Amino acid sequence: MEHTNTKPFFAPPERKYLSSKGLRTYLKEFADLDLSQSCLYKLTMNGSIPHIKGPGNRLLFPIAAIRQWVEQGAQTTEA
Repeated sequence: MEHTNTKPFFAPPERKYLSSKGLRTYLKEFADLDLSQSCLYKLTMNGSIPHIKGPGNRLLFPIAAIRQWVEQGAQTTEA
């Protein structure tokens, strides 16, 4: 009898959220935005950037919403 490998190929799930550090890296690399940590927190406090609170009140940033935010002009200052 011939054995074949029937294990399915494992692919990790696509990430849906970024941490604040991951977001800063993402924005710097893909949107040419270099935000300081304090600027990022100010944007979350005034609701200018899409985010949710995760476990332990940790800030998480939905990747799809961040992409849309960047495409719409990424307002990084208060009007």
